[in-house]
Amino acid sequence: RISCAAGCGACCRQPVPVSDVEAWWLIDLVEKMPEPRRAVIRARFAEAERKLDSTGLGILDVHGRSKNEYRQFAKAYFDLRLDCPFLEKERCSIHAARPLACREHLVTSPPQHCSTGSSGLVQGVRSAPMAGALLRLTSEDTPPRPRATLLALLLRWLALNPKPTAVKPAQEWIERLMAIQSSLARGEGNVPES
Repeated sequence: RISCAAGCGACCRQPVPVSDVEAWWLIDLVEKMPEPRRAVIRARFAEAERKLDSTGLGILDVHGRSKNEYRQFAKAYFDLRLDCPFLEKERCSIHAARPLACREHLVTSPPQHCSTGSSGLVQGVRSAPMAGALLRLTSEDTPPRPRATLLALLLRWLALNPKPTAVKPAQEWIERLMAIQSSLARGEGNVPES
């Protein structure tokens, strides 16, 4: 049984990789917020960026590391207890629009284990790798490499990526996403060409 519930924001202090597609979606969401809400959210992003930079964790691309390097990075990030900019009173303020990595991060273990970082006690739920497929969707590499930035560094990413992802017909994007997801689900390292 899934133990995740509203009011438990422990996982909202972990590094959350977002794809280019999700980054544009979330930026648009923030920009459409009325003032002063937009200013509050932007200030939270700025504060998160400052904290990450001051600890040496302010990197945009979280991929291209060994599993051990990523685990060390994720632990250091979690140890900061840095709230997601969208976290309010231990609840996701954009729950309906949250990134796929957040949607896939589910556990069946008691919630108190999540807040301590006791990875040996946290029992995650395995799901089809849709977030992993989405991270590869806009890659032009063959096979597609994951392209992601940390959710907390979304505004920095925007400054470096002022133009949105290429425009393609929806059917083409969906077919590509499903092909990548199928390859990942089969455990294949190489994913099909677009």
